[in-house]
Amino acid sequence: MDSKVVLPENICDDEVVGYLAQRYRTTPSRVVARYLEQEGVITTTSDEGQPEFRLTPNEMEIFKDMGIRPSAIEFTKQF
Repeated sequence: MDSKVVLPENICDDEVVGYLAQRYRTTPSRVVARYLEQEGVITTTSDEGQPEFRLTPNEMEIFKDMGIRPSAIEFTKQF
């Protein structure tokens, strides 16, 4: 069974997310995915060719303070 995490669509436009993407030389969506991975919401986000990074505890707290949490997790059955 596959699942899909649903987040607010403008999350990647946030200036904090953009700042972290520049800091880690990656995309805003990759920063958000890393946050979700470190929070245990998703299991893996590694992409070949993408630099590996970990958000610091302070950066994780910033995400939590922003209220970034999935609004839904949808499960789909694959045949």
